[in-house]
Amino acid sequence: MAVNTNIDYKKLRIDYISSWPNSNKFPVEVKYTQLINSYKDKSLDVIFKPLKYPYTNDIHYNIALSFMIDALDVLNEHPNFSFDFLFIAIDTYSDSIYSNINITERLQIISDSCINNSFSYPGIQNVFNLLYKYMPNSTCQFLYSCIFESYNMTNDIMQQNGVNKQIIGRIFKRNSGGVVYNQNFADLFSKIALKYGYDYNNYSNSIRKGSRLIYQIFNKSLINIDNNNYSITDGNKLTLLICGILYTMRNDSMHGDGISSFKSSLAGLKTYAHNYYCFLCEYIILTLLIYPVDTTNEQILCNNFSDNIKRYHDIFKNKIIKE
Repeated sequence: MAVNTNIDYKKLRIDYISSWPNSNKFPVEVKYTQLINSYKDKSLDVIFKPLKYPYTNDIHYNIALSFMIDALDVLNEHPNFSFDFLFIAIDTYSDSIYSNINITERLQIISDSCINNSFSYPGIQNVFNLLYKYMPNSTCQFLYSCIFESYNMTNDIMQQNGVNKQIIGRIFKRNSGGVVYNQNFADLFSKIALKYGYDYNNYSNSIRKGSRLIYQIFNKSLINIDNNNYSITDGNKLTLLICGILYTMRNDSMHGDGISSFKSSLAGLKTYAHNYYCFLCEYIILTLLIYPVDTTNEQILCNNFSDNIKRYHDIFKNKIIKE
């Protein structure tokens, strides 16, 4: 990731606080505003069009929608905060359905339930295929780094004891019992570790190629590595998205594991593409959770989801997303 060496960000942060509330935006924030305004000017349309949700007195449904409003209100400037608000909505609403179960298990249940129920409708399957098609490089590398940056090559993937232990457990285990629910999928990631590793000094052949393989996992049903075939199911993909990418994003944000997303010399429009994409994924998952698909609303949901995915693509295009 390129670092902007021409600006002293330490001084910039201090100056920003000293000048508040009349502070100037950080450089990448200016670029994002320009990107959004450019899309609006060319399309004569909004960047995101939420669903017209049905009316109900259900308190948990309305709590979820209240966080949806918070998410939408900051999307034009802070998609990272939009992501945070929607995760709260998913967390709160899922807790009302699956009480006395921790968030890790709830997200696994949501993933399994979506596969068993929502994916029985072909339109929903097509929506997720489109969503995966436009997954940005930055999201693929985020997941790759979370799994492999601290990977111990002397241990099997299910015996990792570094900071990657939790994300590996969330992806490959079920019911808090430590049982590997898909050994073939775990074996694939063990093979990825051996083939590509995590070496910044050999970025192109290590992290870049490994991250592109993550993209292929989401967009193929069969992966071949060194003449070994690994089948990829819809359940594998959704678990990787929900329990791997989205939950880890939430943990990084809530636990302060890194610097503020857009107040860093490392931040770029790719950072925005990643945060916006994760918000979009949550929007679809939350909607399917609070307004389950059936024969009466399938077309409405699919049209709305696909439309917003295409808006996302039109905003960021190929300078952010490598298709």
